[in-house]
Amino acid sequence: MHTTAAEFANLMVMLMNQGIFEGRRILSAESVKAMMTPTGMRNSDGWTQGLGIFGPKDLRGRQVWGHPGADRGAATMLFFNPETGVGAVVFANSMDTAWTMDNVVADLTLHLMAWFE
Repeated sequence: MHTTAAEFANLMVMLMNQGIFEGRRILSAESVKAMMTPTGMRNSDGWTQGLGIFGPKDLRGRQVWGHPGADRGAATMLFFNPETGVGAVVFANSMDTAWTMDNVVADLTLHLMAWFE
């Protein structure tokens, strides 16, 4: 998928607004709620998984939601806290063959969210 940080942020805004973006309903509120309902499963980093999105706890111990992405040349993260209305999108260049840049970008994203609260 090819996108920009601004377009990726639009996805985050839509999810934060229970499926509405710029006054138009994209997803039902029930679908967005299902996406942010823990399934009981966790990924390899221990992050809670919903339906299609998942995430760690923020720096204050609250569940945040979003999705990372990585490929040769790039690492991306989108996380938001539906309770506070704060989210962050981070894109980074990366030629990290061990995929450790994901952890750096996740840490940066969570710190940006804390800074903007």
